[in-house]
Amino acid sequence: MVNGGGFVAGFDIDLPDHAPNNPWIGPDRNEYPLADMLVRSPAFALPEVVPSGAADDTGFHWLSSLQLDGSLGAALWRGGAYEKFPGTPAAAKAAGAAVCASLFGDRYEDIRVDYSRAAWSGWFYAVASDNTWVVTDRRDRHMTVLCVTDTD
Repeated sequence: MVNGGGFVAGFDIDLPDHAPNNPWIGPDRNEYPLADMLVRSPAFALPEVVPSGAADDTGFHWLSSLQLDGSLGAALWRGGAYEKFPGTPAAAKAAGAAVCASLFGDRYEDIRVDYSRAAWSGWFYAVASDNTWVVTDRRDRHMTVLCVTDTD
């Protein structure tokens, strides 16, 4: 990105032993604001991304772990305001699949994804290129946050 940026952070999280069956972090429980709670938490100490706190409406919603590779690939394919992805849509989706393989292999059943296209902090440029993925791995008790933005 020429005038935007990207940010990735990982967090180990403490979950109860019964977490895979806990509806609070269940795979299809959009009504539980896991990502909202994370970005508003004092533990989310990332001044690069949240310099003055999260917005009231972060726009997070549940995204199937099976769709994560396509969502990442679509954002890559769209590119930014000044640079476009040089490859094919299939190559962009393959890059998204490589990210998923690196994060959790083929354990889709252990993964919860919360996704937002909102500019939920002042770090974002509030344009169509704003994306945030919060990937929660319930088995390994780890969260990965990926944020990207660009000017228009």
